[in-house]
Amino acid sequence: MKTPKEILLAKHQAAQPKLDEVRREIVADLARSTPVPVIPFVLKLWRELILPRPRAWATVAALWVVIAGLKISTPGGSHVVAQKSLTAPEVLAEVRQQKRLFTELVGVVKPQVATPTKAVPPQPRSDRRARIPIG
Repeated sequence: MKTPKEILLAKHQAAQPKLDEVRREIVADLARSTPVPVIPFVLKLWRELILPRPRAWATVAALWVVIAGLKISTPGGSHVVAQKSLTAPEVLAEVRQQKRLFTELVGVVKPQVATPTKAVPPQPRSDRRARIPIG
């Protein structure tokens, strides 16, 4: 007795040469067809980013022209002034002076210093409960 697998293989055995012929034709057509031109990356980037939005890019270009004009029209160049390095006490004195100037400028009232209260020495818990009036 034949298995189901053998029956199916015998039934579809005749289709094998037809499938091979179809496969050969498709491969031959692909080989004969003209290759798809490969678009360089820069050209693809130009087509996808720049061409669809000309007004936006024109605005960006105009802003850069304005920035360049402002940079050229300002008197003098950008000067970098090196500051001498400060030691720790000088830095602290500088910070204190900055704080003092800031409080004068803003008009902040100096906070009043709270008077220290008497520190109660720790007591056993049983003594603490005795002081709390019940009900």
